[in-house]
Formats: sequence, C-alpha cells, structure tokens
Amino acid sequence: MPVKRQPAASFSFVEQLIARFRQSWRKPATPGPKAAYETISIHSHENITSRLHWAGPSPVFLLPPEMMVLQGANRLTDGHPFVRAIAHGPEALERFYADFSPGNLAEMYQIPSRGLRGEALPPWKLPWLEGGGKAPGAESGLGLEHGVSYFGPCSPQKVAAEYQRLISVASGIEREGYRPDPRAHISGNFLQAGRDFRFFVRGGKQRAPALVHLGYERIPVRVRADWPRVVAAGTEQDWPLVKSGDVDQSLAAQILERYFRN
Repeated sequence: MPVKRQPAASFSFVEQLIARFRQSWRKPATPGPKAAYETISIHSHENITSRLHWAGPSPVFLLPPEMMVLQGANRLTDGHPFVRAIAHGPEALERFYADFSPGNLAEMYQIPSRGLRGEALPPWKLPWLEGGGKAPGAESGLGLEHGVSYFGPCSPQKVAAEYQRLISVASGIEREGYRPDPRAHISGNFLQAGRDFRFFVRGGKQRAPALVHLGYERIPVRVRADWPRVVAAGTEQDWPLVKSGDVDQSLAAQILERYFRN
C-alpha cells in the first residue's frame, strides 16, 4: 500500500554540507529486506502456470477468494465456517466445531475407511509436507486440550477466543482498510489438479475470511519459502509421507482431490 510521503526537513546550505560530509564517512548500511515485491493479478486458472517461475522472494499474487482454501478443504466463500461466524455470530462457529470433529486423517477429509496406510494419522497431517507438517500449537493462551482452529471438538473458551480474533481482525480492516506488512502477507502454497488451482492458506487464517466477508474481490497472498511452491496431482509418489510409507499413495491422492471438490 502507498505510504504518505512525509515533508522533507528544511536545512540551511551549511547544514547540508555538514550532513553530506558526515555521510561520506559512514560505513555503508546493510540493505534490509525489500518492502515491495512484484505483484501479479490472477484472473483465471489459465494464467497461473506461466507465473509459477521466479527467482528470489515470492511475488504477491492477487487472487479471487474462490480460488483459496483453508486446511480441511473448505473454500473461502460465504459458506466457510469462519466467514459465516463473522456474519452470523459465534453460534455458527460453535455448530461447525460440534458437527465436524474428525478423529483421524481419513475422517478429516470424509474418506471412507479402507484400511489404507495413513488413515489413522492425526487429522492435521498433510502428506505433501516433510513429516506431515507441524502439529497445531496452543493459541490465545489456551492449551491444546481446548481444541484447534480447523476442526472440533473445541471448548466454549476456544470458540469464544476464535470468534473474537475473527471479529477483531474484520473490524480493524473495515475501519482502517487492509494494509498488510509487505513481509507478512497471507501465505501458503498452490495446489494443482490438471488446469485447476487452489491456494492453500496457512498463514493468515483470520485475515483471509475477514477479507471475504468484507467483499474483497482480490486478496494478496505470497508463497511460503519453506513450502513446496506447487503440489500437483499425479506427483503423489514423490510426497514425503508417501515416500516414507506413512501414507498410501491412493489416500494421498484422495486428500488432494478433496481440495478441488468443494
């Protein structure tokens, strides 16, 4: 976002000479991280493929919300439980956690049990990440016994905390506009099935639903440097949990497919 330029300080001619002399004796400053990145507006699935090659930091992609998903394969539409909670109150979030309490990875993606390797893994595992990704951490000062963000069961305290975070973020954006720190955009990575793409949101799970609720037609995101840039259907045999034998290849394929079904 543009930053309002501050008025330049007024110096006398002598003061300017002194300042220049002092500057000439200073050691060069170490360059800091760039505050701005290339911005790419995505209007259709077709123009993503040609934009997935870059050197250095990820560009900022401006994506339509319907192309974005959160963990659990829920698309960022008005029907997403987080968006519904902002619109309709904490009861919507409470119902979601009560109705969706998967006990394992297969149940997380509503895949019928067939005895495949990996079905009994924890619900938060992702077969395309090294080690399956990090386990959920405690949030809002509440221990893990209170539940996690993406699925139930959750304690009343956790429901209240999650709702308050969503409402606080949405209210702040509505009041002040959306001006993210250039180095702290909503982050994640792309998923691909044929010509279709989804953006898996991992960082910014309150901001993304808030922007959808507020009617933003394009949401700025960046690809996480420590995640694969693209996870594509047909490459399951190369995913870490498949290669390690922890997840059956067909189960891994079904999990990715769920992100394109809804």
